[in-house]
Amino acid sequence: LWSGLIFIFVISVGWFFESPTREELFGDTGKLWDLMRGPIGGWTPNYMLGHSLMTLQVAGWAVLFYNLSITLFAPLIGALASVKLVALAYIAASGWTMFLFLRRLLENRPIAQIGALFYVILPSINVAIGNYEHTTVGLCFVFAPLILRGILTVAEEGSPLEIVGLGLSAGALALSYTKIAIVMSPMLLLWTIEVLNQNRSRLRVAIIGYVCSALIASLTAVIILLPASREFGFSAGFLFDPLDGWQHHYAFKTPLLWIDLWGLLTNGGDQDLTGDAAMFQIGLVPLVGLTLALGLPSLREWRASSVGRWFLTLTACWLLSIWFASGPDGILLGHLHVLKVAQSIPDAAIPILWLTLIWLGWLIYQTSFQLLKQKVLAAALVTLLVLAIPVFRIVEFFPLFKDIRAPESFWSVGGFCALAAAVGISFWVLFTDFIKINWRRPIGLLVALLLIIELYPIYSAYWTRGMDPDLFVDYDKAAAFLKTAPLLGRVHPLSGRYFYLTLPEKAGRAIDTESLLRHFQLKWVRYLEAAGNSNSDSIRSYMNLAGVAYILIDKKDPFTPRQLQDFFRSIYQTVFDNDNFTVLANPGTLYPAFLAHDYVALPPDSYSMAPAVLQLLPQNLVTVEMATVDQGSPGYAGMAKSTNQIELRSQFQGRSGKPFLNIPLTGNRQADYQRMVYDLPPTASGWLVVTEAYHPDWTVSIDGKDAEVHRAEGAFLSTYVPAGTHEVVFLFKAPAWYSLCLAAGTICWIVLLAAFIYLPSKFAPIRWREWWIGKAVSR
Repeated sequence: LWSGLIFIFVISVGWFFESPTREELFGDTGKLWDLMRGPIGGWTPNYMLGHSLMTLQVAGWAVLFYNLSITLFAPLIGALASVKLVALAYIAASGWTMFLFLRRLLENRPIAQIGALFYVILPSINVAIGNYEHTTVGLCFVFAPLILRGILTVAEEGSPLEIVGLGLSAGALALSYTKIAIVMSPMLLLWTIEVLNQNRSRLRVAIIGYVCSALIASLTAVIILLPASREFGFSAGFLFDPLDGWQHHYAFKTPLLWIDLWGLLTNGGDQDLTGDAAMFQIGLVPLVGLTLALGLPSLREWRASSVGRWFLTLTACWLLSIWFASGPDGILLGHLHVLKVAQSIPDAAIPILWLTLIWLGWLIYQTSFQLLKQKVLAAALVTLLVLAIPVFRIVEFFPLFKDIRAPESFWSVGGFCALAAAVGISFWVLFTDFIKINWRRPIGLLVALLLIIELYPIYSAYWTRGMDPDLFVDYDKAAAFLKTAPLLGRVHPLSGRYFYLTLPEKAGRAIDTESLLRHFQLKWVRYLEAAGNSNSDSIRSYMNLAGVAYILIDKKDPFTPRQLQDFFRSIYQTVFDNDNFTVLANPGTLYPAFLAHDYVALPPDSYSMAPAVLQLLPQNLVTVEMATVDQGSPGYAGMAKSTNQIELRSQFQGRSGKPFLNIPLTGNRQADYQRMVYDLPPTASGWLVVTEAYHPDWTVSIDGKDAEVHRAEGAFLSTYVPAGTHEVVFLFKAPAWYSLCLAAGTICWIVLLAAFIYLPSKFAPIRWREWWIGKAVSR
């Protein structure tokens, strides 16, 4: 316990005083600020031209904890430190839940303590929180051991306490990071099979308990996530992103990465091998301990015991997760790919590369051989299948698995949880059954020293990755300029770093694009943005349509090519400059709305014609999606003849339509995210196009009468306003069933958590208490 607390204290001291890194955490504070300003399930205009906040329910618990921490502590220590505080609390809580799991599994407190310590000091949890600052994943480490424990206890005793506990743990995991809950399922299935195998006499009772737990998880998580599932249907996901490339990049390729924490063996290697290598790092010291426990002949009887069987099962769960994490190529093809790019790594690393592959095969074989009761052919077949077959390609055919960007997520929480538990057990058995008592203390100190040395590159990320503090001084100056700059409109950030996500808070301006949650972007907006990146003319048109008034260039960002920066400087005027940032102005912005007289009719859901939309804009022609076309309506200029062809009327061929009329917004957009009011000149008529993303839940009224919302320019809100119109009001109204789902799920959480507090207490009737805790819990 003290070792774990000292470890957390040391990294927290370094982390709290470190300046922000390029990773997510500083940007998260901007997203959280935005989230706290709008209703749950409401609309935010601040990112990606607008989107529903309901998509963030996939990380609902993490968001709740962050919001509470910022509310309580931000006035004292700042928003960034408040988020760091919660992330560090995840590490401590993860150690505690691992302790609870192993204590229940093995009924041995020392093993539970050792396993808990390994869980918090080994790389994966610290990589997620300290290296990549993916802190929503950090919360998942808390619930993974609780789910393993719950599967066990429901089979062994099936008390209402344990059934509800398992259901709530699963629900909490799904609401911490839904993707992690999905990708843990293969490993959890293997764990469940072994648990049932060891509790065959209670098979029927266990299955009934699991069904009840699944029902509870549905009531506390699935029902809450139903609105988000609808919103994902509108989202772009990875439609325009290199999904296959990402899947290869974020895939396990070689066990060499397990042990090369200092980068000595892959130094100078191909980026495809060395990039994001920390995601798979484990360390030689813990793996040697596990290997010895798995293979020493003197421990054969121990491995045949109940504790040894659980050790083998946990090891198998880890190896299964590695199999899935090997991605589209699988393990052998991934290894061959590594060989193709290994020319630039040190020569000594090549034989080690082959040895690590043999080592992985040996681990798979030994684990299978002993779990399958020493059946040689069966173990050999399992080893061959795991090494040769890319199981990731098979699982992609199942619902919810087809668009997983990072195969590493199969192992990074669930597999790591099983690995840490197995490593803890292996070190316990080595120090109690194999190493003589006189040697235990010096060897223990040596192991601790080696662990500190080996894992230092992981820990050092907490206090060495901060960017130059002057960068943030200059950033604040740029944000202050944007806050008072004369042009109304959004900011287009040119940066591969995440701090620009705080611009809506710091500058009071929305940003048109972002990297953190880009897969939540509405797909029709993504089509338009992709079309805007095709050439210089399209970029100008897109910037105008997207309501971009200023471009913020992160001058020293290594992820923003100099050529791209120079291109933007060549077409827009510089209005602000310092050592780190340049701000360019776009006086042609159409923010916040404009009135167009002449239009081209497109069929519904024709947003894939975005390139044509941008080509027509310089002619003062807008496109409007409509089910039926009235060719005699005022301003009708043409229509789509096919999915890639537009036919203009003869009078619009070679000449422009009437100029656009900018329409100001009444009031401040930042004051009400769910409502927009526009006052129009009474003589004006035509299509009012709002430079904010279309969504089917927007409604519109004209002078108090309901009107129809159309999608214009492939991505934006629009409605037709006849002459004499005075006021147009857009309102965002999410469906009523969204609120019902959230209310039902929240009530279930309140009731079940209240039961956890009340029923075991002395205030509950004895019969209720005995029913709740069950006869077996007293042990």
